[in-house]
Formats: sequence, structure tokens, C-alpha cells
Amino acid sequence: MEPTIEARFRAFHTKDTLQIQVLVRDNNLCLFDTPEKAMNGDSVHLILQQRNPDGTVKQRAATVNVVAVQCDGKPLLVWRAWNAIKTIFYEKSRLHFQDLGNDWYLYTINLDAAEMSLDLSPGSMIGASVTVNNHSGFARDGFLSWGGGSDARLFNCLKIE
Repeated sequence: MEPTIEARFRAFHTKDTLQIQVLVRDNNLCLFDTPEKAMNGDSVHLILQQRNPDGTVKQRAATVNVVAVQCDGKPLLVWRAWNAIKTIFYEKSRLHFQDLGNDWYLYTINLDAAEMSLDLSPGSMIGASVTVNNHSGFARDGFLSWGGGSDARLFNCLKIE
């Protein structure tokens, strides 16, 4: 079976913002009209967790779940557990979604450090997982992942320099 999506990402930061850009090639963009449904369509899911400077798990560090979706013509950043009744919208963090043409899409995710409970000072380490979800329009086609999905023990680390 040939892959139906391709993706790559990069990260930048200021003292107040972590920006993650995810470039996706998808020849069948499938968007849903509500945030509850949109998470099952084409989307980017980030899970972040502050770490100790050596990358080990920091005691009592919050784990942040962010789903970036283009929904009903609007870019949204939301948090929603798999079985949650309510979707929570982030207030300060933002998504900029761009259709670049030729089946390429760019998700620029600007995460407010305070809202995400992240320390972005030099030397800080952030455990991270980036998952690009793919939907055919009929069913979920699969996903691409960096950092072990939702299992914090498998997260890769972003080092803030």
C-alpha cells in the first residue's frame, strides 16, 4: 500500500511562544464541521510535557494535549480527551492553517508558554509527540507520528536553546 500522506515539522521559540510548523502533503484533505468530529479527520495532535534539563520526566509536570484542526473554515486549537463531553478551546494559543496548493498544507501552531505551562528559557527541555492524522473521507486512513503518541515514556525531546 502506498502512503497517502507525507509530513515534516520544525519548531521555533521566543521567551513567550513555542511555534511548531507542520507541513503536510495530503491528496484528499478531509475536514469536519465541528471540533468534536474534526479530531477524527485530518488534523495535527501535539502532546507536550515540561522535562528536567536532562530530559527525564519532571515531577508533577502538566501534560498538555493540543489538537490543531481546520473546522468549518476556521483554524482551531482545542483540547479534548477521547471520551470528553466538552471541547475546551485555548484562549491565547493560535493555529494558522494555509493551503499552499498542490496538496500541501501548513499548520503553524503558536503555543502561549504560560497557557501551556511551559518554560521556554534556554536549557529547558520539553517532551513532545507530534501526530498527523489522516482520514480518507470514509474512515481513518492512518497517521504519522514522532515521539511515541500519547505515551509520555516514549516522548522525544525538544531542547530550548
